[in-house]
Amino acid sequence: MEGLNAARKRGRLGGRPKIPTDDVEAALKMYDSKSFTLAEIEMRTGVKRPTLYLYLNRRKNGELWFLIDVFF
Repeated sequence: MEGLNAARKRGRLGGRPKIPTDDVEAALKMYDSKSFTLAEIEMRTGVKRPTLYLYLNRRKNGELWFLIDVFF
């Protein structure tokens, strides 16, 4: 814990970097269009396959309230 507190004092937050919402939205729209392969989606948006599946599952379960415009 001491190391984490010292890092925070130096301005380090830690954790994984967040994926930009715009990239996730683009990846979901590309997936929904059925015009792109998963490899093309990953190459164009930078959203990796496991991450895309994670967001697809979250969307299915209604957990993506911040991406509501993607659904409708």
